[in-house]
Amino acid sequence: MPPERTDPSDRRSHDLTAIAESVTEAARREFGGALRAVLVYDTDADPVLDVHYVRDDVAAAYDSPVREVAAEVGHDDVFVELDRESGGRNPLGPLRGSVRVFESGVVVRFVPEPGRGVSASLERDAFPGVQSFLDAVDGSLSP
Repeated sequence: MPPERTDPSDRRSHDLTAIAESVTEAARREFGGALRAVLVYDTDADPVLDVHYVRDDVAAAYDSPVREVAAEVGHDDVFVELDRESGGRNPLGPLRGSVRVFESGVVVRFVPEPGRGVSASLERDAFPGVQSFLDAVDGSLSP
């Protein structure tokens, strides 16, 4: 019997705690101590952001570990909504997540549905390919 499909319009179709646990486990296995924090966000919940995991030194360095990965929670939802409205006809396929590179870290967001997802913050050097790409094009960004 095929697995039961969930209606993508059902905003509760994904268990974010299970996703956060999976992300935390995979990131710790792959990146070890480079994992800084993992957060769950749900724009319909209170609180909107909830810390799932935070490395001890990161927690000690911030007044609130939520600030570590809380950059523009709703931003990617625009792309998810456009994908849904286009019937998934984006030539690149549906949005699965985003990567944001900051001076001191990288935030990876997993977007299973509009308004809900998981964000993971890692040390910037955990993504040498992204850093190499940024270094290669950095000169073209300045006149």
